Order: sequence, then structure tokens, then C-alpha cells
Amino acid sequence: WYQRRVRAKLEVLKATRNRIAAIPETIGSCTMMSELHMAENDIQEVPASVGNLTNLVYLTLDKNRIEALPAKIAECSKLTIMTIRENLIAELPEEISNIASLRVFDIACNRLQNLPGSYRNLNLTALWLSDNQSKALVDLQDDRLADGTVVLVNYLIPQAYPEEDDESEAAYESDSGTEEDAPATNYRESKIMFEHVKLGDGGGGLLRHPTPTPKQLNKMKNQRASWLNAQQEGAAAAGPTRPAPHPPAPDAESVEEYDESPDERPTSPLLQNGFNMGTSDG
Repeated sequence: WYQRRVRAKLEVLKATRNRIAAIPETIGSCTMMSELHMAENDIQEVPASVGNLTNLVYLTLDKNRIEALPAKIAECSKLTIMTIRENLIAELPEEISNIASLRVFDIACNRLQNLPGSYRNLNLTALWLSDNQSKALVDLQDDRLADGTVVLVNYLIPQAYPEEDDESEAAYESDSGTEEDAPATNYRESKIMFEHVKLGDGGGGLLRHPTPTPKQLNKMKNQRASWLNAQQEGAAAAGPTRPAPHPPAPDAESVEEYDESPDERPTSPLLQNGFNMGTSDG
């Protein structure tokens, strides 16, 4: 009795990022519910009783393992935002076109081949079909299946969602949650080579370093400004015949020093421009 009473008064349920495997049929008794958030779980099926949630406005079921939605979901007559991205849905029920209140529909990263032709009746302000989508609404074209059924397609449908391999599946289902369970990912090691740098057995003479922070850029700028002032003063004192040495590399806090000695450093303009970061005198 107490549980029934609590469910009847429940308005908002947030159960995101758990390991919930199923939505119970009793969810249909939460008739006052306006928000249901159950993203990032292990849910595989949505019960038909969800159609009893006639006051539901916001539904979030992202990043689960849902393969289909029940046609009864169309009975959620106040549903305004429905987001079911990153599931395993290959086909959507045509009845969703009857939800006149639906404004935002996020179905990106599923396995949809097309959309029902009746979805043209929806008064949407946003229809998300892909992470690469540049605007909230995209044009849909009519297409006809072999049996004569009219469907909607565009350049974002059919969706190409990667299949889960056995190793990823095992890591996902593991209860330990440790890094050892995650599948190993191979990354390509990138190197940067500058003009006039000789190749050795180890590849390029220079390795790409992380992008300097604004504080590091300012420090490099100040170092170069100090070096230029010193060279200008030295040139004025020694006369025009004195050759100008190479600019110094930034200190270890800003970027790693090069392996070459100052006399062996390459003198190409491309390399010297590498020390002009943050300055206007290239």
C-alpha cells in the first residue's frame, strides 16, 4: 500500500549512470511523473506500461541497449522532449507521430535505416540524427520501400553505428570496473619533421609536444624578447660584421630542449618560426 502511494505521487525520477537492467512494469503506476531520466544503464526493453505516464514531459533513455520502443509510448500525450540516443534501435514505431506535443527528438547514434513517413506530421523544433549534424533540423526526403511503404531518409540515414566486439562486450559486463578490463586501444605515434633535419633510425629529429598553455606562451614570448634585446645591444656594440647566433630554446618548463647543440641546430626558417609563438615579429 505504501509503495503504491509513493509511486502515485512520484513526479521526477533520476536514475542515471547505474546498472539498471530493466524498467519495471510498475512504472506505469507513476501517473504523476513528469520527468524520467534513466540514461547510461543496461536497459534493453521499455515496458508498454510507460504509456500510462500521461503527464510525462521529459524522457531520457540515452546510452542503454534498447532495441525497440513500444507503440504505447505514443499515449504519453504531454511528452515534449524525448532523447534515446546511443541505443540499438533499428526501427521506430509509427505511432510516435501522434504525439502532438513532441518538440525535441534525439535519436542519434542508433541503427535506424529510415523514419516512418508519418513523422512529417510532427511539429519538431529539433530532430537529432547524428553527432555530426550542424543544425537542429535537417531536410528529409521521401523514399519508397519494396512493399510500397513511404519512409523518410536523408544523408544522415541509414545510421552507421559501430558493432560492439566481444572484447568490448566483456569489459562492459565486468563487475570489477577496473582499467585492466577495458579493451586495449592502439594509437598511432605521430612525429613531426622539419626541413633540413636528417632522418635517423628513430624517425624525425623532433617530436610533437603538447600545446603550450597561455602562461607558457607568455614566458616563451618574454624569453625571446629578452634575447632579441640582448642581440641588438651586442650588435650595436660589436658592429655589423658580428654574426648573430641562433635563438635559444625555451626552458624546460615551457617545452623540452632539442637534442642538438646550439651550433648543430637547423637554421631553416620553418624551425626558427617555432620560437616565434605569441609574438608579432615572425
